[in-house]
Amino acid sequence: MINSHCTNTQSGSIPHTPLPSLRPGTVLFLDFDGVLHRPPYWTEVGLPALDPEIPDHQLFERLHLLEPVIDELPIQVVLSTTWVPTASIWLPSTPPDAFANPHPWGYTLVPLLGRAGKCVVGSTFEIEFGDGWKDMTRFEQIETFAARHQVDEWVALDDDARGWPKLRQHNLVKVDPDAALTKSDAHELRQRLHTLLAVGVPV
Repeated sequence: MINSHCTNTQSGSIPHTPLPSLRPGTVLFLDFDGVLHRPPYWTEVGLPALDPEIPDHQLFERLHLLEPVIDELPIQVVLSTTWVPTASIWLPSTPPDAFANPHPWGYTLVPLLGRAGKCVVGSTFEIEFGDGWKDMTRFEQIETFAARHQVDEWVALDDDARGWPKLRQHNLVKVDPDAALTKSDAHELRQRLHTLLAVGVPV
């Protein structure tokens, strides 16, 4: 069953913008590198590239394991990844209102996420943070976004546990970056989200 709560639509390969507004409810903070694929290397112009030393390396190679979880549950997705700040430079030709829009990266990143892209409502990187965002740990980025937008019910899917406090370990599904998302990780994520949705308070 497709997640009917997701409202992000697409016109051809370009999603309508701005993205749907964040609603009260459960949020999945989603990382890319080490989660949706084994880590790429980054070129001098800020573009990810496949690593020839990793056998069968593909960008977004684990997305098929995440999509069924997204389809099943009424959750919203907030991107928590270093891809967002540089994504706008990937546009081969800039749509007229891309950079006037509060989510210019939506033109490039959302279409890459398949069905999961339909649930994207924002990113932990917001222009007001400026360069300070890069100096935060992943947990600090998420915590700042959650406090700013009054998000109480959330789970993070990430390979970066640096600075993550013990009292918040239950909000993190930690992925081994060398393997990226596995069936076991996806099952754990599904269970965490089911618990959160059933109880209606932070797990």
